[in-house]
Amino acid sequence: MRQAALLALIELGGYFNFPLLLCERGAAVADCRCLARGALKSRIVKKSNVYPGLHDDRYGGMTDVGKIIRDAWVFGLLPEGETCVGWDYARLERLYERVHAVWETYGYQISRLPEELRARHERVHGEALRRARELGWSGELELEDE
Repeated sequence: MRQAALLALIELGGYFNFPLLLCERGAAVADCRCLARGALKSRIVKKSNVYPGLHDDRYGGMTDVGKIIRDAWVFGLLPEGETCVGWDYARLERLYERVHAVWETYGYQISRLPEELRARHERVHGEALRRARELGWSGELELEDE
């Protein structure tokens, strides 16, 4: 199940030789409201077998893969600043499994993190939010799904 979920997330990002669906405006389906109107067209865009890295991911990594990387920084599984440029699917999958195992010990709740980890989580993810907003990300689409 976790592997399928990560594969689906990466597929939406267009990595690992999966096609990326684009809406009528040319926006990625995951980022577009055109999906509700059924205004899709399938088009294969530049594909790669490797992750482009956190800073070259959408809005500086405001994706599920980006969140996994930042959580790995929080938990000390990766050194801060490691953006995973050039990582393949298998390597990202192993990182996801490690991050998932740590979150499991805290019940997947930030409030259960020890103070040091909670502060690091707030700092790391807060910096990512600031950078994403500078790049034009608003979070509006994520809120619409709730």
